[in-house]
Amino acid sequence: LRVSAPDCVMSAPATLEVSALALEERQHELTTKEGWQERVLAAPRAAPPQLSHDELVALPSRQRRHYDEARKVWHANLGPVLTPQMAAISDELEELVDSNRQDAGKVKPSAVLDAWPGLGKTTLITSFAADLYRNDLDLRGPLTPNGHERVPVAYISLTSSTTMRTLNSMLCSFYGHPGAHTGNAQLLADRATRCIRD
Repeated sequence: LRVSAPDCVMSAPATLEVSALALEERQHELTTKEGWQERVLAAPRAAPPQLSHDELVALPSRQRRHYDEARKVWHANLGPVLTPQMAAISDELEELVDSNRQDAGKVKPSAVLDAWPGLGKTTLITSFAADLYRNDLDLRGPLTPNGHERVPVAYISLTSSTTMRTLNSMLCSFYGHPGAHTGNAQLLADRATRCIRD
């Protein structure tokens, strides 16, 4: 990707420093609370500075390799860029969540997103859920009224054969419960409920 930067004010390209963090792909295990929080609360990536052709040529070899690597990582992680269809779905999800204020014991609306593979379902939902998580923490703070850590969104990876027992086991695993993989469906449901409540 070639970028023209005629107004670049970097006068000493030989002193260009690229952060080591800019060279690394971020590896988050989203199906654990800690990994999901790392993904959601991570600082936005900083774009590498735009250099003119002459400034690129003037870079020492090692700095040029660092600069090129930082640009590769930056461009590989752009987005998500929402298509009109994805934006419309995001609006509908936001409306559903905004109206989802029923007290416990009442039926709450939910959504199922279905489409062919590779069309952006996971990308859209992950982005929406991350925004929801950050907005909720900003609104309500990091702790519940009882002093527990607030986790407004849990990331669970479902399959076509997910059962209620498997779902509750995944929830327990997300929260790091030691009994996530033992017990019957009811016991796992009780553990998952306690994890979410506490």
